[in-house]
Amino acid sequence: MATPTKLDRLAFSFFREFARCEYCLKLLGF
Repeated sequence: MATPTKLDRLAFSFFREFARCEYCLKLLGF
């Protein structure tokens, strides 16, 4: 497994934030 680059960490952190937003929207019923 390759060492995560700065771009990989940025993409992962962005995806995690997006998933959290989507989860909150589902809780609110959107």
